[in-house]
Amino acid sequence: MKIAITGHTSGIGKSCFDLLSSKHNVFGYSRSNGWDISNIEMICQDLIHNDFDIVINNAYFEDCQVKILQRMYEEWKNTNKKIISMGSVVTDHLHFTSKDGEDYTLYKRMLEDAHNRRTVGNTCQSILVKPAQVDTPLMREDNVQTILSPLEVANVIEFIINSPENVYVSQLTVWPKKSV
Repeated sequence: MKIAITGHTSGIGKSCFDLLSSKHNVFGYSRSNGWDISNIEMICQDLIHNDFDIVINNAYFEDCQVKILQRMYEEWKNTNKKIISMGSVVTDHLHFTSKDGEDYTLYKRMLEDAHNRRTVGNTCQSILVKPAQVDTPLMREDNVQTILSPLEVANVIEFIINSPENVYVSQLTVWPKKSV
């Protein structure tokens, strides 16, 4: 299976890349290998050209996740492909603004709304994964107590990828299990 991951060099993206690379043909799109996530058209054209089966829409930068989802879903709506977008439980419970003033909650709500409008009626699967707080650079910079590891979230994504052909996981919220 050919899998593309945006933001594959740290956090959830790196854990997905490392976990999935042993079983699949995985390619990453990050600044470290010359890709600018804000150049949506260039990334989407490459995703289309390379005929990926799955896109893990992970890299967060303003509304870029929304635009990638919209563009790839339109391109793939009649294909048996998957777009797995990394949302957040912040859309259900909190308002979070990063230190640089970005309205993280707003952009994650936009992503969830775009996903919800693409869940039925076509062959392509839009899947939204909403983890609770994860030990990522974004959370560390804002001194948020971390509770999920990126590898735990990557394992959930692997579960989605390996789900039976006749099963469509539309949205999955990931919380840590409380200690006993």
